[in-house]
Amino acid sequence: MTVSGAWMRVLGAGLAYFVVAFAIGFMLGALRTGALTLYPALGRLAAVAIEIPFMLTACWLICGQVVARFSVPAAWPARAALGAVAFALLQGAEMTLGVWMSNIGPAQQFAAFATPAGALGLAAQIAYGVFPLLVGVRTSRDTR
Repeated sequence: MTVSGAWMRVLGAGLAYFVVAFAIGFMLGALRTGALTLYPALGRLAAVAIEIPFMLTACWLICGQVVARFSVPAAWPARAALGAVAFALLQGAEMTLGVWMSNIGPAQQFAAFATPAGALGLAAQIAYGVFPLLVGVRTSRDTR
């Protein structure tokens, strides 16, 4: 496979990782913020803290499947590119939805990262972007 073909595979993997993770996150977010669910009952920080372990578990599993399905090389540049593509798409989608669904502009969305719930959510999004670097990595204990 050519170098450009390999990078197209990495870009496709980043897109697939984003699409599946975003769909799951959209559903969980709807449950978290809906009128009869966590946010109204517990507050924003508690609702986000409850959602994150489910979302990160799903993202870890999705990432492993995407890396295997697209045969993404274990080399860090390919894995970093996969994570960067997925993270950039996620941030773009989050900004777009904020404007479209909640009439919240980018400046307000960035300011929300300074709140405890926003910082926790951003940390989870960064973990999502880093997962491609970690998934499938074998430790010395794995080889015993």
